[in-house]
Amino acid sequence: MNSFFRVLFFIVVFSIVSLSAYAETEPNNTPAQANALAANSSDAGTLNINGDVVDWYKVTLPSDGALIIATLSSAGLEIDNAIFDQNGTTLLASYLHGGTHVEDTTEVFNLLAGTYYVRTLCYSGSGSYTITSKFIATQFPNDAELNDSLKFANAFTLNSSATGHLGFYGNGNTDGVDWRKVVTNADGKFVIATYSDPTIEIDNAIYDQDKKTLLASYKYGGSHLEDTSEVVNLAAGTYYIRTLCYSGYGSYTITNLLTPTALTNDAEQNDSASVAIAFPLNSNSTGHLGFFTNGYTDAVDWRKVVTNADGKFVIATYADPTLEIDNAIYDQDKKTLLASYKYGGTHREDTSEVVNLAAGTYYIRTFCYSGYGSYTITNRLTQAMLANDTEPNNTQAQAIPLGLNTVKSGHLGYLSQGITDLHDFYAVTLAQAADTLFIR
Repeated sequence: MNSFFRVLFFIVVFSIVSLSAYAETEPNNTPAQANALAANSSDAGTLNINGDVVDWYKVTLPSDGALIIATLSSAGLEIDNAIFDQNGTTLLASYLHGGTHVEDTTEVFNLLAGTYYVRTLCYSGSGSYTITSKFIATQFPNDAELNDSLKFANAFTLNSSATGHLGFYGNGNTDGVDWRKVVTNADGKFVIATYSDPTIEIDNAIYDQDKKTLLASYKYGGSHLEDTSEVVNLAAGTYYIRTLCYSGYGSYTITNLLTPTALTNDAEQNDSASVAIAFPLNSNSTGHLGFFTNGYTDAVDWRKVVTNADGKFVIATYADPTLEIDNAIYDQDKKTLLASYKYGGTHREDTSEVVNLAAGTYYIRTFCYSGYGSYTITNRLTQAMLANDTEPNNTQAQAIPLGLNTVKSGHLGYLSQGITDLHDFYAVTLAQAADTLFIR
């Protein structure tokens, strides 16, 4: 007998001596005739190997926990106890012999709330006995049952804690799994952690919105008491948490925590040029890339910029250290690549530029090369120094008038819609013949 049992047994014996004993009521020879024995109470009876050889009792447990049945009998009587399931026929535990024939203890540590049956059997001899039931409730409150499948998952408030029980048995069933449902409201790192009784080992898992795809299984903690599962790049949505009893039984506390990514998200959906979001000229914007939900990773953001002048056009991003971005600028046809990323000083910085961009509408692709996180994106247009000429003036037929003794300015070499402006034509009208015409 180990030391824990000795202490527990002494407690039970003390209870037998100190509690008032009530006489059994005959007949109580079958489960159907069982006398009620309240949890944490005692009763008294007699048994005779040549006559009344068995007494039945029923004990109702108010919650999950341990049930210990102990008898103390007269010297001429040896008793064997047994605990049966709620059906009265399935044996859960037979006698655990005490220090002498007059002492007998039977125990089940992982019973669900409910009514169980106790058989007190005369193994030999005859005499009187006292029977005591001791109930020890498990540590934390239970979860709301039934939640043993995704269909009945309990709502689990974001950034909160809950408690539950696993591994407890009753009525032919062991509660081996609990399911919960969490609705997250932002992209970020999502963590599930449990802390349990030393008698149970738990495995956690996080499932996607389809209720089938496993996103994260348990990440083993410092001891069997601790278990953590996490998804570092989870997009906002509804997710399912499975808490599984790997071994043992007991109660646990479970916590969910979402750490949102740093910056505000861009307006989704903007995953193609056709649904690009407006990006005002010379402004900043923020967004997220690399976050996952419902079988899909948000890997690209598209924006649309309308420039109002020829000049140097630059796109720059600065991202979280967990994210590497590649930028690109596309022409007004949404297909022609004008500039890909120009690598910055670190993976967090990325710049794309077109030094000779004509006024027009352009498309910006921000691509997740690796990782996940949030970013800031900026667009800047540095206009050409002088005012442009009147377009189109790319042929003699389109030449624009140039008066004598006047000054005009113009642009050349700027690109848009696949065309670079290489020619400007002017028409000079002379009222009379002239020896020399200077064009500077």
